[in-house]
Amino acid sequence: MSDALEFKRKFVISFCLFVGVLVTGTLGFWLVGGGQYSLFDCMYMTVITVSTVGYGEIIDFTGNPGGRVFAMAMIFIGMGIIVYFVSTATAFFVEGDLKEIFWRNRMKKKIAAMQGHYIVCGAGTMGSHVVDEFHKTGRSVVVVDMDEQKIEALRELYENIGLVTGDASENDVLADAGVGHAQGVVVATTSDKDNLVITLSARQMNATTRIVTRCSDVKHIKKLKRAGADTVVSSNFIGGLRLASEMVRPKVTTFLDHMLRDHEKALRIEEVPVPHGSSLAGRTLKEFRSHILVLAVYGREGEQYTFNPPDTYVVNAGETVIFMGSPDDRERLMQSAGIV
Repeated sequence: MSDALEFKRKFVISFCLFVGVLVTGTLGFWLVGGGQYSLFDCMYMTVITVSTVGYGEIIDFTGNPGGRVFAMAMIFIGMGIIVYFVSTATAFFVEGDLKEIFWRNRMKKKIAAMQGHYIVCGAGTMGSHVVDEFHKTGRSVVVVDMDEQKIEALRELYENIGLVTGDASENDVLADAGVGHAQGVVVATTSDKDNLVITLSARQMNATTRIVTRCSDVKHIKKLKRAGADTVVSSNFIGGLRLASEMVRPKVTTFLDHMLRDHEKALRIEEVPVPHGSSLAGRTLKEFRSHILVLAVYGREGEQYTFNPPDTYVVNAGETVIFMGSPDDRERLMQSAGIV
């Protein structure tokens, strides 16, 4: 349980005890007073008794030892509960706010230190799946959403991700998420209009970052690309393809599902570019295949993809190796390629 939720739990308990003292004292004084006094007077008697302000007895307990015993019990019990309630309320409103301020400051420093991370704008159902995939494959990610409850839920679920509460269409919020030094931005809100504005803002603030944008209506795809999206993903279109694949190639889709759900190996189809000057340039794929499964190579002159290339294939600088492997395999290959 987080500190914020623990504070809330203690505050609710102390508040219920406080209300219980008021109700018990009010009814108790009404009973020991023989029902001769109003409930308001009995409540007032409860307040001045447990607070020990010394205003004197409104309800006359002269010759009523039972009433005075009850009043003394209310003083001892009520004082303890009142002190607990006041201290808990103070901690909830003061210390809780301070901890939240300190947490936000630490988060800003953490995000400012990130380099080459990914930003996910929108922590809804689709955005949450994107965050989970980045987390499983060992990629640094910052999430931006206006809903504090969604941010708090992600804060409970993940320890090492960046979190920003705010409107991702505002430049200041994107700046807080580190868009200037981000490797990529995923725009995944439920509104195509919001996605358009966020895409445009992100592209203006970082001309080189890769932007992948969600789109519900395919007629907005061209607008989103003109706004700066490198790729636009239509959830309806992808869903339709998946339905067709489940019908005609069920074993393939089942294989992909199992691959994605395997939390231990976390196998994925990955890509690693081979930059100029890399030690991988000029080497054959036989040297690559000792620990990864190379599926294709992208970028050879005269053709875009070379599928299932032979072991004798020589990788040239500027090409991209597409393979199946784990996050550790990707990291090793990136280090070999000289990509930090």
